[in-house]
Amino acid sequence: MVWRPDQLRILYRQLLLDAPELVPACLRDPGYGCHDGAYRTLQLLDEFLLGRRNCGGCLLLGTLPRLARQVKPIHAGIAAFSLVLLANTRPYEGLVFSGATFFALLYWRKRQRRSVKELLALRCVIPFALVFGSGLVFTGYYNYRVTGSPLQMPYYLYSRDYAAAPEMIIFPERKPPVYRHAEMEKYYMGPDLADYRKARSNPTRHVSYALEFYTPVLYLFPIAIAILLVPSYRVYSATAIAICVGCSFLIDDSKWPHYIAAGVGLLAIVVIYGFRLMRVTSKRLGPSFVMIFVALMCAQLAYCHLFEPPTFPERNTGDTSLRDSVAQSCLKQGGRHLILVHYSADHDFNHEYVYNSANIDASDIVWAHDMGKEKNQELVDYYHNSRKVWLWQPDTDPDNLIPYQTSAN
Repeated sequence: MVWRPDQLRILYRQLLLDAPELVPACLRDPGYGCHDGAYRTLQLLDEFLLGRRNCGGCLLLGTLPRLARQVKPIHAGIAAFSLVLLANTRPYEGLVFSGATFFALLYWRKRQRRSVKELLALRCVIPFALVFGSGLVFTGYYNYRVTGSPLQMPYYLYSRDYAAAPEMIIFPERKPPVYRHAEMEKYYMGPDLADYRKARSNPTRHVSYALEFYTPVLYLFPIAIAILLVPSYRVYSATAIAICVGCSFLIDDSKWPHYIAAGVGLLAIVVIYGFRLMRVTSKRLGPSFVMIFVALMCAQLAYCHLFEPPTFPERNTGDTSLRDSVAQSCLKQGGRHLILVHYSADHDFNHEYVYNSANIDASDIVWAHDMGKEKNQELVDYYHNSRKVWLWQPDTDPDNLIPYQTSAN
């Protein structure tokens, strides 16, 4: 709450708006999604309070001083678990963060005159190998079931098949794939590729957005105090790891704050040391510093109420309540259905209605883009006329489903 009071206000307001719908929406069939407001609430909870990326990074930072002091099996196991979390959320940034933390661990042990060989003792290696190995097996099996290869992650396969812009600006543009849908070509060959080219010409573009997100003005002063005046190897280590993560952030195509969420605990460490120095070195002024801190917190909260709060990235789906109502009208008729979605020429590609459950063929409703009469017939033939086929036009006639004319009828 102290770290991001503006985000807390957004979360509080969203909870008040969506709490009555949150629980029943989460109990619905996940294949059809939940209410958009409930989704936003869950998204805020996940990204900013219970984020998997934050959890992995903070767990790893927590094991750093413990493994530096004394090697215990539980700490080795927690470190391995944190690495699995980072590998499955942000592999690239997690690798940089983990590598920098490992070198910090070696530095701490050397400073404390402890042997590095203790990290290779069986009491450390066995729990680490068991936890990390189990995580690798699970991840490999998941990748194999989704992509066909245990070493190929789903996101990479998705990006390779659809995006002309690579994930990192150090790589050249890919050859544009063959797009079967105009909406996808409009996005990937439009703003997605344009953002990549702009980021490659200026790697620092949009870095300020992430900095503003993680470092409110309130904390810039204690951060500067800690880095410049606190003679602590802990602060130096946290700063060095943060610099490594920040430098790795520069070659990312996009600069979304959650990309470096694993290192958010580093900023908290530096800020706390800054406040501690202000309190310890100013005994008589200590209460005044506390009052100034509270006043600044109130000023920031007042600012958030008076001005527009920062916006979050929109979910890449349309109005889920509208999509749900269409799905429910089909399910009431019984049987299985195929809904062909036809967009107008000026459709906003950020509002997508076509997405399905993992097991598409087993779903009661299959959603697909309208690809023209010939291509649509291929999809209809694939299901051997076992589904009722509908045409839905969410941009021009969102309330009605039109029976689609196939060769069979």
